Amino acid sequence: MATTTRLTLLQRLALALGGYQGNITSGTATTAVLAGLVGVTNDDDLNDSLLAMPDAATDADQARIITDWTGASGTATFGTRADTTYTSETYFTLPKSTFTLQEMRQAISTALRKTQRTYRTIVPTRDDQRDYALADLTWLRNARDVDGVQWRACPNLIQNADFEQWHSGTTSAPDGWTLAGAAGTIARSTTFASYGSYTAQVTRAGTDVTLTQIVPYQVSKQMIDDLAVVAIKVRCRATVASRVRVGINDGTTTTYSSYHSGDSEPEDLTASVTLTAAASRVQIVLSVDTGDTMGEFDFAPMMEASAVGDDFWLGGDASFREHDIDYDILNVGSGVPVLRPYSVRGRKGQYIITSRRPFADLTADANSTEAPSDLIEARTIIELALLDRPAMTRDRAEALLKRYGYTWSQLVDGIIDRPPQRAQTRVVVRGL
Repeated sequence: MATTTRLTLLQRLALALGGYQGNITSGTATTAVLAGLVGVTNDDDLNDSLLAMPDAATDADQARIITDWTGASGTATFGTRADTTYTSETYFTLPKSTFTLQEMRQAISTALRKTQRTYRTIVPTRDDQRDYALADLTWLRNARDVDGVQWRACPNLIQNADFEQWHSGTTSAPDGWTLAGAAGTIARSTTFASYGSYTAQVTRAGTDVTLTQIVPYQVSKQMIDDLAVVAIKVRCRATVASRVRVGINDGTTTTYSSYHSGDSEPEDLTASVTLTAAASRVQIVLSVDTGDTMGEFDFAPMMEASAVGDDFWLGGDASFREHDIDYDILNVGSGVPVLRPYSVRGRKGQYIITSRRPFADLTADANSTEAPSDLIEARTIIELALLDRPAMTRDRAEALLKRYGYTWSQLVDGIIDRPPQRAQTRVVVRGL
C-alpha cells in the first residue's frame, strides 16, 4: 500500500489553499530564492505570506513571515534564522493571515484521528471462556466501534503473523510485535513476501535484536496448566550464516531453532517446546544475533501442537473458513468493551474482530501514513476551515467545508469494509 509523508501532505495542502511549493535555490540568514517563482510574480505579491522551510535543522527556523518580496529574482526576505544551509531544501507558502505551520500540522493530526479504517484483530479462543475483554483494542471507544465478529477453527496464536499490519509506520514494529535491542532497526519490505504483501526486515547493529510477541495471558495460562506442547514455524531469510534463528520463550528459557544457512534464500525454521509448571508465559522470538546483519521474516505462526502441520502452513490463517456467530459487545463500565459469544468454544480457534481504527498520528514531517492522501487532505482542510482566522471569511470557510466535506464523505467509505449482515431467520406465525 502506498504511503505519504506529512511533508507531502503539507505541500499539497499549501497548493489547495492558494500557496506555492518547490525547492529553495539559495539563501542567507534573511533571504531565500524560491525556485518556480523567479520572474513570474510582482514585487510585494507575497508580502506577509507564511514561508515554511520544513527541512531546516531546528523547529525555530522552519517558518517565517515574508516581510518583502522581490518578484524578478524570486527572493523572499524575512526575519533572521540561524540555519543558512539550503542545500536540497524545500519550501511552501500560505497566503497572508491564513494558518501557521503548527496549525497545519495539528490539523493533519486531527484529520488522521477522525478518519477510521476497517481493522481486523484475532483473539485466540480459550476453554470454558464466556467473556473476552477487548483491552488490546485500545482504539475502541465503545461497542459501536465493533462492526462484526466471526469465528474460525484456526489454531494460530499469533496476531499479524504475516506482517500485513503496520499501523505505527513502516519503520516501527508491525502490529502485535515488539522490537528490542539497542540500535536495532526494522523496515517493511516486499521483496521476498510469499504469504502476504510484506515481510519484516530486522537489522542488528552492535547488539542482538529480537522481534517478539507474547500469547495472551489467559491462553498461555491454560496451556501451561495442561503442560501443552507448543510449536512454531517461521519463513525467514539471511545473507550470513549463523545469524538468524527463531525460538519459543516460556519465561525461564528460550528454545531455539537451528540458524539460517545464510544462502540468501528463504528457509523454514522450526522449534517446539513442552511447557512445564515453571513456565510463566509463551512468547515467539525472532532473533538476529552474534553479528551485524539483516534478517527477513515472512510468516511466523505458533500453535498448540508438536509441529506446525503442512495443511496449515500451505494456506495460513486464510485457509480456514470464517463463520458468522451470535454475540454481544458489552459496555461494562470499565471503558473496555467485552465480547460475549452466545456459544462457548474451546482452544485452537480464533475470533476475528472487525472494527474501525483511526490512522496513527504523524509526529514528524518525514513520518508516513497509509491513509489515502486525498482523503486526509480533504479532512485537514475541513479542520482548518473551522478555525477562526482573519483571512478565512465566512463565505470562504463555507465553500471549503462544502467542497471538501463532500469529497471526504465520498472517499471515507472506500476504507470501511463492514462484514455482511447475517440474514434474518424467517419466523412463521400460524394461527391455532
